[in-house]
Amino acid sequence: MSKKSIKVYGRLKPVILNSPIKESLDYKIYRFPEENQEETLNDTLTITCKPVGYFINHKPKSHSFRFNQVFDQDTDQESIFEVVAKPVVDSFLSGYNGTVFAYGQTGSGKTFTISGIPDSPNQRGIIQRSVQYIFEAINKNIEKEFNVSLSYWEIHNENGYDLLGPLTRINHLEGLEKVILQENEKGDIYFRNLSLHMVSTYEEAMALLAAGDTNRMIAETSMNQSSSRSHCILTIHLVIQQSSESYEYNSAKLHLVDLAGSERVNKNGINGQNLVEACYINLSLHYLQQVIVALSEPNRSHVPYRNSIMTTALRDSLGGNCLTVMIANLAIDQDNIEETVTTCRFAKRVAMVKNQPLINVKKDPVKEVEFLKAKIKSLESQQTFSSTFINNWEEEIEECKNNCFFKNKLNNSLQNNINIDENLNKNYFEIRPDWKMRSSLGYTFDIEEMSQFICLLDKRQTSSLNKMNDLKVQLFLEAERNLQIVAENLYMIQHQMAS
Repeated sequence: MSKKSIKVYGRLKPVILNSPIKESLDYKIYRFPEENQEETLNDTLTITCKPVGYFINHKPKSHSFRFNQVFDQDTDQESIFEVVAKPVVDSFLSGYNGTVFAYGQTGSGKTFTISGIPDSPNQRGIIQRSVQYIFEAINKNIEKEFNVSLSYWEIHNENGYDLLGPLTRINHLEGLEKVILQENEKGDIYFRNLSLHMVSTYEEAMALLAAGDTNRMIAETSMNQSSSRSHCILTIHLVIQQSSESYEYNSAKLHLVDLAGSERVNKNGINGQNLVEACYINLSLHYLQQVIVALSEPNRSHVPYRNSIMTTALRDSLGGNCLTVMIANLAIDQDNIEETVTTCRFAKRVAMVKNQPLINVKKDPVKEVEFLKAKIKSLESQQTFSSTFINNWEEEIEECKNNCFFKNKLNNSLQNNINIDENLNKNYFEIRPDWKMRSSLGYTFDIEEMSQFICLLDKRQTSSLNKMNDLKVQLFLEAERNLQIVAENLYMIQHQMAS
């Protein structure tokens, strides 16, 4: 798959989440023709800034931002999944890595978009719908073997914690074993102390997610009664075995990311533990912005992935081997216009980043060893057969040589017979010169005697010609048969060597 820009979608805060607001945001959505919707930014969101009192304001009167698509407040969860997440999940089922992440200020609807309300069928989020879609697709495909596993963890105050680990019943996160990101000699990131759980049905996966969600760090803020105080990453791991005989398989990961919301500390009156958490959240989002800025600049050689645990974890999703989409969750009240504009500007930068998704083909070392052993055994068997075949072929060649020698000898014998006939004809006139003289003088020969002699010559010549013709036919058929056998043998040897 060629390089693809990260797709960005805007979603205005859904009506179901709206709390009473003083003044609604003045905005318009302009939709362009959908001919090239797959690859271009088709929707434009224009936000109008209202004047503040009678003060001189040099800020622009409006802001316009382009998205692949903008979803209005009344867009349902099913439509969000169909447009935003389903294409990524389809690629994931084909062996490509995928990422869907939500970004926006706190209280703008990120968690609702990603996780939804699990107990309400119509309000389920991208996670539940993606998992259900994956298992439905797997159950329909009986030609391949699929293995699905989940990991679920959060990043709180720049520390990673496993939400599905054996110690998740501990009341405080500090009692949990921390997830540590490490890099191997190939430069690949792997996670230590992060549990991986095999699931075979949608119900099993939902039970794990419910257990993990009870351990997430949430708190009440002025912007949100249940604000996520951590970044949360659900990763679905998929192994696709094309056939039981093959030692190669496809391995893919799907990251579904709910980022904690940015907050203005002074504006929202945050203090205490919430203030510490807000500082960590804002700092990690700042590092994420630095990574996006670096990736959007074509001549930038260094990308600061290592500045935070979140950017390190999402390294493949941002500028790497992954098909990534972003949902910018936007508040609709006038008081938060600055945060909404900031989110749109971030989305604009993200749309400039290009990823290059590749199908991940891996090898099972145990099956590969078994395959190579079987291949060696097959080659040894073919070598034995080839040796026997070559010996038989050499015998055939020797027989052909003998046939050629016999042919030459027979040709010489026939040539001698022809020479003898010519000499007899010559000698007869020498023995009966009177015939030759009588012929030259116009005298008549003895008809009976001459007829006998002519018959004798005819018999000799006819016999010689018949022998030559029979020999030619015999030699031609024999040579044709031998050549056909040799050609077949050569073809078999070439085919065996090529295989």
